[in-house]
Amino acid sequence: MIGVGDNNYSDLALRWMLEELVDDGDTIICLRVKEKEAVEDEYKAHLYKQTARDILAQIQERNEAHRAISIVLEFAIGDRIHTFQRMVGRCCQVAHNR
Repeated sequence: MIGVGDNNYSDLALRWMLEELVDDGDTIICLRVKEKEAVEDEYKAHLYKQTARDILAQIQERNEAHRAISIVLEFAIGDRIHTFQRMVGRCCQVAHNR
């Protein structure tokens, strides 16, 4: 799982993960968390679908090695740190139950 956002360090982390950690057949979960106030206008204008398409396209562009991977893009609304920690916990539970 990796956080994706509008900042340089998110892009650097994504590039590093795709270059160094991902192999063919892997699934990566990309999590975009926004504060509630920041998404209200986007939600009202139904821009979230286009935003998701744009983010997914950016992630695919970063896969410069053209690895055969699955990408799951999750959107969440809430406190970024708390939400990311909660989602990491859920991923760990799913991995443990496999």
